Amino acid sequence: MDELEQAGLPCTWQDAGRSVAIHPAVQWEGALRPADDPSVNKDNLVQAMAYRPPEGQGFGLMLRVFGVQDRRLSRILEVLADRITQCFSGNCLVGTTIIPGREWERWLVREHRSRRER
Repeated sequence: MDELEQAGLPCTWQDAGRSVAIHPAVQWEGALRPADDPSVNKDNLVQAMAYRPPEGQGFGLMLRVFGVQDRRLSRILEVLADRITQCFSGNCLVGTTIIPGREWERWLVREHRSRRER
């Protein structure tokens, strides 16, 4: 939450509030919503879910945008992915593309360039 605040994207966290996880591997889940814009639709959010891998050590983290994928929610997702890949080793799955964590920055630069060219 502090990282998002520092990036100018303050958010609120809402725990999923399930009494029983949707799967035994799920450790926690919830939603991030932009905090400082009352006009944001309550259904526009970034869902986050942390889970244990089926075998071995480590963790998995799923981040997904629900609702209208506007510029702000995309930026929240981008900041989260950037901070996670800087702090933890592993691979990223973006859409259907697996990106080694160290390649995330190069992928991000390419994505920004293609957006500007559109």
